[in-house]
Amino acid sequence: NDSLSVTTHLQVQVTYKRPKKSFFSGTGKTVTGVHIAYWFAEQNKTKKSLKLLKKETSETECDGAHKSPPQVIYCGPSNKSVDVVTELLLKMPDLKVLRVYSDQIEQKEFPIPNKLKPARTTRSDDELKISSDQIRSVSLHHVIRGPECPHSEELRKYEEGFAQCKAMKETIGQKEVADYRKVIGLAEKWALQESGVQIILCTCAASGSPRIVSSCDNIQQCIVDECGMCMEPESLVPITCSGAKQVVLIGDHKQLQPVIQDHVAKTLGLSVSMFERHSKRATMLELQYRMHDGICEFPSRQFYDGKLRTADVVKSRAPSPISFWPAQRKLPIVFCHVEGQEESAAIATSESNEESKRNMKEVHKAVQIAKHLVNRYVAHVQKSDVVILSPYREQRSKITELLKGAYEDIKVTTITKSQGSEWDYVIISLVRSVNRDEIDPEPSLSWLREHLGFLTDEHQMNVGLTRARRGLCIIGNRYLLELDPAWKSLIEHYEKNGCLVNEDWPRS
Repeated sequence: NDSLSVTTHLQVQVTYKRPKKSFFSGTGKTVTGVHIAYWFAEQNKTKKSLKLLKKETSETECDGAHKSPPQVIYCGPSNKSVDVVTELLLKMPDLKVLRVYSDQIEQKEFPIPNKLKPARTTRSDDELKISSDQIRSVSLHHVIRGPECPHSEELRKYEEGFAQCKAMKETIGQKEVADYRKVIGLAEKWALQESGVQIILCTCAASGSPRIVSSCDNIQQCIVDECGMCMEPESLVPITCSGAKQVVLIGDHKQLQPVIQDHVAKTLGLSVSMFERHSKRATMLELQYRMHDGICEFPSRQFYDGKLRTADVVKSRAPSPISFWPAQRKLPIVFCHVEGQEESAAIATSESNEESKRNMKEVHKAVQIAKHLVNRYVAHVQKSDVVILSPYREQRSKITELLKGAYEDIKVTTITKSQGSEWDYVIISLVRSVNRDEIDPEPSLSWLREHLGFLTDEHQMNVGLTRARRGLCIIGNRYLLELDPAWKSLIEHYEKNGCLVNEDWPRS
């Protein structure tokens, strides 16, 4: 694969022999993980399952043999992260994969009769959707209802009967439901053990479900993707439940950490992922294929000790036609200094909460820059090429409102939700602002936490700064931000390169 670096090829070969770990942004971590999974599956073809042993030996010699074939389990912290991997694996030749979702997602499509629903749903409809028809076709709850499954016809009859009872408002008996569940269990066992599945994909939490643990008794390798975002106990679920002989952790401990709400748990170290704990043993993927060299320079120095390098294929891209950068086409970065008024969200809504923040001056500046990009360079920049990021949901909500209509194809999201994604042009609105005469020249840690909030989190900072392929624009109050060492370093870098501007930029 041309998108893999020499270092990445080395990573695939090394991991094929023994467990390893990898990280770095835009370096093809997920693609590397997909290739590792593929070669593990190829390696497993040489190993024998109970079915093969029965053909070659007597029944008594098979005692204690595995019921399922040698398999790989591939996990991640979220459905989104696992779905991305699933789509990539589906492009691999001669590979059979199975995507296993949670009961909540499966029962949204195929509800179990008489089952009490939770009084309050914890996940939105979007989170319960399967992202594509391609993934749906390899998901466990669809596979067991497909033509290859020997139990599909029986399941169909039960479900048609339940639908008729519901239409006629008749009660469905508990015995009938129990029998239906039993058939589902047999069908799932068939899918996991006898359908020839080589790679099972699920979230870390789902990997501990009884159906996977009881049916998949011959898992050889366990891969945990985005491991830097998983709590340590979360990573331990697939590792311990699978009993895998080899474990691969893939992630970037310099980007988003596990989300821990409880302050005591955080203080006691729950926010330190297993990946971060073992990061000194990691194999580093040093070539990045996303960012223009000028965008990569600061994150590489600040977060990766200068080891993150830009691939030649990125350096040899055609010159950008965008000329509104202060340093012209040579350096497609800018920090736009805006002294706005920070406000807290007045009411709780589905889009934001009471703790969220907005800065209307930055809202208008972000929208102006985005419109300028797509209007002035209409032949080169599509609306979908541009994203506006912010640490705050209230800011995202206000920007989205102003883009409704002709500009709604310009994506607006939070920095945390942008991890793993990339766009040609990224505009970041940092929101936090204080009047210059109110800024404490020697601030305490509590003052910084109060007035900078999320912005003191270097993991979020790193994510925001590494999403752009061709151009990056940051909007914020330099006088406040300079009180934080990391942001001070960034502003000095931008100023030194002539990329620090005031709010009258860009000029029409």
